[in-house]
Amino acid sequence: MRKVIIPLNAFNTNSVKENGHGDFVPFIKEIGAQGIEVRKELLTPRDYPLEKLKQHIQEHELYTVFSAPVELWSEDGKLNHEPLKEIVTEVHQLEPNLLKLPLGHYQNQSDLAQVKEFMEQLPKGTKLMIENDQTLHGGNVQHLKDFFENALKQDLDVTMTFDVGNWLFTNENVFEALHKLKPYVQYVHLKHVEEQESGLVTLPMPLHEKNEVLEAFPQHLPIALEFPLERDDTAKRYVDYFSKEEQEAVTWSN
Repeated sequence: MRKVIIPLNAFNTNSVKENGHGDFVPFIKEIGAQGIEVRKELLTPRDYPLEKLKQHIQEHELYTVFSAPVELWSEDGKLNHEPLKEIVTEVHQLEPNLLKLPLGHYQNQSDLAQVKEFMEQLPKGTKLMIENDQTLHGGNVQHLKDFFENALKQDLDVTMTFDVGNWLFTNENVFEALHKLKPYVQYVHLKHVEEQESGLVTLPMPLHEKNEVLEAFPQHLPIALEFPLERDDTAKRYVDYFSKEEQEAVTWSN
């Protein structure tokens, strides 16, 4: 069975901000998901102290991912020290299993020893993951490949979150990205993105066709359903569907 994670940005963002992350924890457990992705950009004063949110999540026995839109590397190719200090503080309060950050402006001459120092500041149980975001620098296949190759050479235990839908925003081919980056991937973000008149739009995943990208990854990797969800039975159906080891095409009646 696959481990299914629900990111809070899958729900209506106004509702998340008004009610707080904690309000969604029981529902995520109820629909059978195994984890929650806390989104820093959606945190409001009602979510603090984070130690209280951590306790609430632990009481519901949910795996925890902390996602923060703070780039690892700043525009000068150096570690993004000041914003990352706040992240370290919050990670110690929340104690997530995974910390997910965007790559930022990595350059081949960037000093990976600084990443090692940053990782040493994290709680022992928290793993660092880098995601391909929707920026041209952080969602560049070659930049990501260079970073992970160099990190591996220096024995840094940093892995990748592969966001299936974000490649469209950066004009990259998802299958080329899969070919080059698959060895580093330990977490998959599922989203369905289509180009409409208003631009690129994230939509619920279609279930009438096989997901070739998801099938390329081993069953033990956790997956996040990062597409619009409502707090109803449909969310449970998605969790049930993607928890299965093999996905079969289905048609749901309303």
